[in-house]
Amino acid sequence: MGLSLSVGLLAYLAKNDPEMLETMQAEFDGINKVLRSRGLPQHDEPTNVKPWRDPLRVDGFPHSFVHYLRRYYAHRVAFPNQTPPIRQPNEKAAHDPIVEKVSSPKHHFLRHSDCEGFYVPVDFPEVIEGPKVPGEMLGSSQRLLEELRSLAAPLGFTLKGNMIPAEQMAQLMDTHSDEPPLFNERLTWVVFFDAARASIENRAAICFG
Repeated sequence: MGLSLSVGLLAYLAKNDPEMLETMQAEFDGINKVLRSRGLPQHDEPTNVKPWRDPLRVDGFPHSFVHYLRRYYAHRVAFPNQTPPIRQPNEKAAHDPIVEKVSSPKHHFLRHSDCEGFYVPVDFPEVIEGPKVPGEMLGSSQRLLEELRSLAAPLGFTLKGNMIPAEQMAQLMDTHSDEPPLFNERLTWVVFFDAARASIENRAAICFG
């Protein structure tokens, strides 16, 4: 099993699975209760947007891919003037000491589950954690986007605003996962970055599943 991201989940359920709609609406009600308790703006999840689909059409990837990119990001945070060392085949990225050293609630990409939880298009400085939070982790799409933006150039992408040029994505998919350098990290970055962009533009949450 792996991780898949969705943006516009309520809109999808309203059209395709009305029975599940009420259950997920309760999740968003819980998110808003947490946001209000911290004096933050409420998030009104739309039901009338076109659900996002990742631009690479991979429809998910192994949880390990998330940890590969987190490792890369953590090394960039810790050593901004150095190129992160190439990950070794048997290296456990999730247990990289630099990730553990750098990770804190202010890093929305690092401090989040790799299998459940939400990012909402509300700007707040630190990931909200706790048993009362749906998914136990709530991040800000705005903060996620900015963190991922810092990796665009190091990973070889040239952004046009918040868009990744189609030719660069096509070039990525013309390679193979066993070809260096950084195929898994780059693929994961594209999916997460575009999900964060769509979340902000459509005012819809990123949902892990």
